[in-house]
Amino acid sequence: MFSLHQPLPRSAAHLALIFAVFAATIFAIVCANTETCFAQGDVILIRTSDRAGSRELRGTVTEYTGAELRFRTSAGREESLEASQVIAVATLKTANQTEAEKFFAKGDYEKSLGLYRLAIREEKRRWMRRQILAQMVVCFRNTRQHEAAGDTFRLIYQDDPTTQYFDVIPLSWRTAQPSTGMQQRALSWLELTDNPAAQLLGASWLMSTQHQAKCKQVLGRLATAKDARVAILAESQGWRTEVVTADVAKLDVWRERVLRLPANLQVGPQFIIGQGLLRNRKYEAAALAFLRAPILNPDDTEIASDGLLAAGQALEGLQRIDQAIRIYQEIITDYQTSIAADEATQRLERLANQN
Repeated sequence: MFSLHQPLPRSAAHLALIFAVFAATIFAIVCANTETCFAQGDVILIRTSDRAGSRELRGTVTEYTGAELRFRTSAGREESLEASQVIAVATLKTANQTEAEKFFAKGDYEKSLGLYRLAIREEKRRWMRRQILAQMVVCFRNTRQHEAAGDTFRLIYQDDPTTQYFDVIPLSWRTAQPSTGMQQRALSWLELTDNPAAQLLGASWLMSTQHQAKCKQVLGRLATAKDARVAILAESQGWRTEVVTADVAKLDVWRERVLRLPANLQVGPQFIIGQGLLRNRKYEAAALAFLRAPILNPDDTEIASDGLLAAGQALEGLQRIDQAIRIYQEIITDYQTSIAADEATQRLERLANQN
């Protein structure tokens, strides 16, 4: 089966899937026999040197990391490109992976996960296996299999520390206590000193437990990590214990720090900043910070629904009750199985009783 490998950030997952379907449709019209079309190898779409246009390359992709793409031409020559040059890669995928992506696009993560499990057994290309694992992380996270999500992401980062899929890292930004099993798994991640992403994961899940002091020590070390993504997210995780007393000036400093991250990695830190703004009764700014979650990362159903719920609370503070009601209704419709959906239902009932 033909499919498109997109290096877009997970925050643009919906756009990537739409683009993939569109590209696959056009490609199928132009070339009915995909086996023949790929006889010369994968299709690599790259930016031109002036970055104003694009051009197509042909070859067999042998590796694709967050740093580079390597491919072999039909003449047998090995070539490489910086990952930032790559727009998309069209390649053959197994039938199971293609079907999994269809269910993923529909938000049926259970069915998608089952098919991805079959696909990864069939797939031999290392770079494509990492893409499948990244999709599986999202499926695990959205079916509340957080231990499996963390373990799977740990494997991705271990295999490629520069990974372009870093934004699927299943960090916790909630204050709720994790289960005993989750705490045990997170403690094991904390001990993986050769994998800073795993340590970041562990600390995020243990920040609201009796292990908070240890987490702060780990996060302090990670804040100086070579991987800037890990460093800034580690610093942001530390804000979770400071946000209760943070004034607007401190929140502005945090916001400047967060802007150094790619947009798709800003969602969690912006959620913490939103909580601080809400406490300081800066309702408009808080609502905007919370709404980044469903806009930039709709595939993370937990933080997207939590962001909508918190935005609704901020809108209530602004007395924009009609807007808050619409947001609560959106949660119930689009995130039916989320924890936020129950809270949204209760808030709608409260608002109805007030009228």
